[in-house]
Amino acid sequence: MSFLTGTQTELLYSMPAAATAVTAAANTVMTAPNTTTMPAYQLQGNFFGPNVGIGRSLLIKAGGWFTTSSTAMTQTISASLDAAAGTQSGQVLGKTGAFTPTASVTNGAWALELMVTCATIGVSTSATLNCVGSLLWGTGNNAATASPQSFMLGAPQTPVTFNSTSAYYVELFSSWSLTTGAPTITCTNFMVFGCN
Repeated sequence: MSFLTGTQTELLYSMPAAATAVTAAANTVMTAPNTTTMPAYQLQGNFFGPNVGIGRSLLIKAGGWFTTSSTAMTQTISASLDAAAGTQSGQVLGKTGAFTPTASVTNGAWALELMVTCATIGVSTSATLNCVGSLLWGTGNNAATASPQSFMLGAPQTPVTFNSTSAYYVELFSSWSLTTGAPTITCTNFMVFGCN
């Protein structure tokens, strides 16, 4: 906190435990499964409301582990605002696109960071968010092995449209291109910060 304006970053949500591993080729939620003991995080309606909306931001941070087989495959990771928990609804904040992870990695590590800033406010789909971030993907706890891969998320030149009065679930999704060799990814840490 700078103490000049009173602006601060606040932790709005921290996933209480590791989520279920994703092993499917279908687009699958990889954060909280929205159960009684592990509810998904729902951002309140009007978080980007008319009095504070423009310039208000979220910082989404996540990480975990993965395992790949010797079979060539691709992985896609995305973040979204969803009307229903566990179902990607179309307000995709950022997406890696299909990338080819290093093969034959056991217990690799990944870390994601996404900046989300409100550019305009409004109802229906007239509000917009500017989103950009990155994903680091590589072997964990061993600097002597291959360098981590780095991928960008989001398309900051194309704002995400949304209804600023609606509540949305903030979620991450994963999709493997195939399941041969049983690739897996698990989200162990997922945090949403409110900024200003």
